[in-house]
Amino acid sequence: SERADFLFSDWDALAKGDHATATGLRVALWQIGLGAFRDAPIFGHGIAASQALMKQGFHEQFGMAMGFSHFHNGFLTALVQAGLAGAITLAAIFAVAAWNAAKVLRVSADPIERFGATMVAVTVIVYLIGGMTGILLGHDILDSTFMVFVVSGTYLASGRQQRLPQEPAAAIAPAT
Repeated sequence: SERADFLFSDWDALAKGDHATATGLRVALWQIGLGAFRDAPIFGHGIAASQALMKQGFHEQFGMAMGFSHFHNGFLTALVQAGLAGAITLAAIFAVAAWNAAKVLRVSADPIERFGATMVAVTVIVYLIGGMTGILLGHDILDSTFMVFVVSGTYLASGRQQRLPQEPAAAIAPAT
């Protein structure tokens, strides 16, 4: 209940134009990010420009001296840093992984394949939900974890199993 009170208090402050709350800062970041995306929509500003863009945006638009490492939305961060080209590529990674996982879950009865597809599906869902309000990718532990789960899950879901080569049985001489 206390957390809900904070949220409603933040919304009231935001409605009055106060961006100094946690919610207000996030909304300000998103406004700054959308403006930055509009300035360089195709290829973005590059990874190194985000902090400078945020500091400049907070100063010019909100009269605040604030700065963050990302825009608290993974998709917006991708749009600002890499433009549509990078954001579409990022979206394709998630879309292909989700599509393949859904396909395996629809058609396969093999428990190993289904487990792998479930790994991929859960990873995609967790990263997409988390990316709405935080970092999506671009941090070493997040990137590593994503790759381990998606690659391992895809391997298990692929269902391509090959038998080990059988060695010819040694000729057994009959006992005399």
